[in-house]
Amino acid sequence: MEFYLKKTAILFFCLTISIFAQLEDVPVEHKVYDFFTRLNIRHIISGYSAFQSPISRKDVAKFLKQAEDNSGRLDESDRKMLSDLEKEFEFDIYGTTDHQQSFFGDNRYNILAQDPKYIYYYVEPGIGNVWVNFYAQGDYLAAKNPDYKNNSVLGIIGGEIRGTLFDRFGYYIHSTDGNAWGNRDVAMKLKNLRYNWNLQHTQDNSFFDETRGYCTAEFNGLKLKFGRDRELLGYGPNKLFMSDNAPEADYISLKFSIGALDYTTFHGKLVGPHSDYIDSVQGNITNVQEKYLVYHRLSVRASKTTRFSAGEMVIYSGRGLDLSYLNPIAFYKTIEHSNQDRDNSLLFFDLSNTSLEGWRFYVEALIDDINAGKVGTGWYGNQMAYQFGVTSYALYKIAPVDFNFDYIHIEPYVFTHRILSNNYTNDGYGIGLDSDPNSAIVAGKVNYRPTGRLTCALQYSYRIHGANPIDPVTGVVTKNVGGDINLGHRESDSETVRFMDGNKEIYRKVSLTAKYELFIGTFFALTLSNQTNSLQNSGHKNEWFMDFGGWVRL
Repeated sequence: MEFYLKKTAILFFCLTISIFAQLEDVPVEHKVYDFFTRLNIRHIISGYSAFQSPISRKDVAKFLKQAEDNSGRLDESDRKMLSDLEKEFEFDIYGTTDHQQSFFGDNRYNILAQDPKYIYYYVEPGIGNVWVNFYAQGDYLAAKNPDYKNNSVLGIIGGEIRGTLFDRFGYYIHSTDGNAWGNRDVAMKLKNLRYNWNLQHTQDNSFFDETRGYCTAEFNGLKLKFGRDRELLGYGPNKLFMSDNAPEADYISLKFSIGALDYTTFHGKLVGPHSDYIDSVQGNITNVQEKYLVYHRLSVRASKTTRFSAGEMVIYSGRGLDLSYLNPIAFYKTIEHSNQDRDNSLLFFDLSNTSLEGWRFYVEALIDDINAGKVGTGWYGNQMAYQFGVTSYALYKIAPVDFNFDYIHIEPYVFTHRILSNNYTNDGYGIGLDSDPNSAIVAGKVNYRPTGRLTCALQYSYRIHGANPIDPVTGVVTKNVGGDINLGHRESDSETVRFMDGNKEIYRKVSLTAKYELFIGTFFALTLSNQTNSLQNSGHKNEWFMDFGGWVRL
């Protein structure tokens, strides 16, 4: 009898997971991704890939269940973090709402309780659910360098709505409005504000806004997504292929898995070069060139600890949506040739290995263009970038400390294109690393997790850049050495180029970040950073920056 009761309970649990699987994605900045990376490298969970994010709440629930099954192997900090995550994703794992609090319709609502809190949530089994959050954020920013000392205060409010319908369709919308008081230049040192249109192009405006929103559909492992969201591609904290350095994109993507194979295809709309002119009747008018990014990637799990993938990317512009690039299983390079060779095509590869428990070694390479017959000749068109990295949790059983090390090499002219609107940028910002071509980067990061809710990180980066020489009077580039992502090779430029030619620039940056989760969904964070720039024609510049802030989801 006991056997049948246990079997019935297990069956009910499996059915519950199937019924309450949530299909909306978890934002890429969520702490759960670092948690899964750590557990995967320690061989505590399996099947998780840190290369691509975001992933759905359904997948998060699956990996959290693995973590719970192996909780005896977690250190004290991770056991506490797992406890919080199981509360936050309770409905996704178990289909229950025992720890969820709602301001409307829930007499248990307590703003000081250590439970996830919502303005409102509603669950209708078999039909769908809705979860509504209020979001608020405040920051105090200060910067100091030899030229000035100034500060800025940010206030942001907004909210988000998410949910799943009929166990097949997910939806998510996040929208905020904010204001910056004080020095605008200091405010725009934050990545998500430096490319904000209102702050960047309206000098007398301190208002800014942001939104994400998308729909998803999933059928037997095949997932379709359409909307605006952040997508990251690459291992480690310094992502070579797609990072948070540029604005978010509107895109449609398709993902599916078959055995050891994972496949992704992506078609996104970017912001191309823009120009302004004054019309006597209509006033100021902005023209923006149409621009698109398309990529697909096939990943192969060669073993439980080794993963290899290859993919293609194409940037095209100057026309509307090209149907030939909507084909999910064609070779884009061949399509680019048949389209009269007017687009920018790239190849990329990555390899990750975690055979040694507690260690991950990875290699990433991007080929912007190459001519095998001209390798070693210095021809400008042989454009490659590569990255070697290692992440270690070797001290996991001794102390909650881990580290990451990256070496990145970017050849001249990588990410550029002879047609400006076809370069690897979104609104002029590099889609991958925050670095121009003709650069070498050494970066390290140490994380310390004293508790399940307090994390500290120390980062250091050293970058050498060969910049294009510029006439100090006219501002015109006197020699193009392939050191500017927004200036491709011109007809008048030399056919040969040397790595690190041009004006040598050295950037050193060290930063310390501490983040504390006071309640589930309520965070405080402090970032202190110092950057020293050694420029060939401008001498040394040293700048300090501080960001102290907090944010809450209720």
